[in-house]
Amino acid sequence: MVIVQKLDNHECEIMRRLTDKQARVPTAELSPGLYRVIATAPCGTLQTKIGEFLVGSKPREVAGTVPPLGTHGDGDVVTVGPKSWKHLQVVRPDGTSAVGADVHVRDPEATLF
Repeated sequence: MVIVQKLDNHECEIMRRLTDKQARVPTAELSPGLYRVIATAPCGTLQTKIGEFLVGSKPREVAGTVPPLGTHGDGDVVTVGPKSWKHLQVVRPDGTSAVGADVHVRDPEATLF
């Protein structure tokens, strides 16, 4: 989710949009001024990032990245022993093996072990 605030006239929020499958939001016409953008994932899988930008008279595209939220290391990473091994194959869209892919698993309640 991307939230845009206009800072120079103290408006709380002028736009709130969900990203599409390409992680983009629809184009928005913004008047010249200073803005804050907040990018967040409501389900908590990505870090929240906040940035500010200045809109002038020429059209521009604003882009940014939002990294995944890492584990906090407080018992949330558990090595599963041989009795619990399951067969899992991770593939790319073209069907080839995704060698080296990280796989993260949680129990149904998403609690820490």
